Amino acid sequence: MLDDFDNNEQSKKVEVVVNQNRDGFGEVSLVRVFSNMAAKKKIFLRLLAIFLIAGLVLPLARAGLNKKGSDAQAALTLKYSNPEAISFSSYVLQDALNKTATSENISISQLESNIKIERLLSKETRQRLEVLQEQIKATPAQVSQAANITLRYENTYIITLKNGFGGKYLKSSEIRDLLNNIINSYNNYLHESFTFFSLPVVELSALDLNSLDYLDSLDTLDSYLDTLKQYCDDNAQRYPNYRGASNKLSFSDLSEAISVLRSIDINHLYSYILQSGVSKDREEILNRYNYNLRNASMTLQSVNSRIEDYKRIIDGYENDAISLFGGDGQEMQIAYVTSDYYNTLVINQAALLDQKAELEQRIEKIKDILEVFEEGSSSADSQAVVDEYNRVYSDAEAIQAIVLEFAEEALNSDNIRNSFLTYTSAQTGSDSTLNRSTIKKSVICGVAGAVVACCIWFIVCFYEEMKKGDKKNEEA
Repeated sequence: MLDDFDNNEQSKKVEVVVNQNRDGFGEVSLVRVFSNMAAKKKIFLRLLAIFLIAGLVLPLARAGLNKKGSDAQAALTLKYSNPEAISFSSYVLQDALNKTATSENISISQLESNIKIERLLSKETRQRLEVLQEQIKATPAQVSQAANITLRYENTYIITLKNGFGGKYLKSSEIRDLLNNIINSYNNYLHESFTFFSLPVVELSALDLNSLDYLDSLDTLDSYLDTLKQYCDDNAQRYPNYRGASNKLSFSDLSEAISVLRSIDINHLYSYILQSGVSKDREEILNRYNYNLRNASMTLQSVNSRIEDYKRIIDGYENDAISLFGGDGQEMQIAYVTSDYYNTLVINQAALLDQKAELEQRIEKIKDILEVFEEGSSSADSQAVVDEYNRVYSDAEAIQAIVLEFAEEALNSDNIRNSFLTYTSAQTGSDSTLNRSTIKKSVICGVAGAVVACCIWFIVCFYEEMKKGDKKNEEA
């Protein structure tokens, strides 16, 4: 009974043996191997934790050490029509570099080679290309039509600044700031180069009007105000909606104020001087107007002589004869028509007659002025002219000061400075090291570390079991 029981127990016991040979040498029991692994699990669990943690951490550490800023991109839209592609000059790039704090030194040539500018196609062109692509898929023979499409572009550009300057990389924040500064410097370049706010160079104080007589001074003052008005009119057309921050005036308001001063105040004073005969130097005025009268009279004589010459030529001119042939047996007829030469003679004579009328009016006006100044003026008239002249001059100075102040304010305003382009702030990729790629590498390395630790655990225990088997064989 006991022998049968022992045989049954032995038959239930399963022994897994590897590397078994005929002589019974080199036998290793996997059961004992796994038993040894379980017995040494504390040591190897620590090893497993070390390899697992190392596998997870190393990719993150490497990503942090080799962290490179990504490329920067921004969209720029011009507010004026520009048929040419934009480009950034060395001046613009150097100005942007000077305004940007970077961790690496970058040259202008490196920066220029890393800038990519793409102009967006117009919506209509994009739609036509999409339709053609579908047609080409269906009918490949229509490929030639794509080559005949006229590409039309919008005024929007995609500006890309690539990171990596000769092996040197900027942080994402630095490359964003650099691209923003490039666009701002380009805007400032446009503002400084093409803005129409060039202030009037000559001011009233530089004209030295006090050294001139009243009439000459008023002529000079009126000419200056005309230039100032033209300046306001030009800018009123370019920036019709701009108003000053301090006085809320527009360029049109300033132009109107100048027109009132010229048409009312200056003209009134000019007429009063001519009627009263007030002057700083009466003899100089008389000599000048006598000289003007002689010149006008001589010019009138010359014009009258030329008018008589044209009249004599026109009166003796015979029109050109042409023959008209009638059909169906009608008799030939002769007609007289004028030539281009005759028409030119008539036009020139008419121009001389207009010049004659203008000269006659000018001569009569000069005679009236001479008559007034020859009689002289009263002291009351002289004082009235001085007072009115001083008032007009003060008003002109006040308007000039407002125009200059207004123009300086407009010149430096963001409204005018940003009238050339708009842009979206530069964008870059994520700055975090925990991106999808890094996390994927970390998981893979962590699993690989765990597998390596388990393999070492198994190999060590397997090797120990082999050594035990070798000892038993030696003893046997």
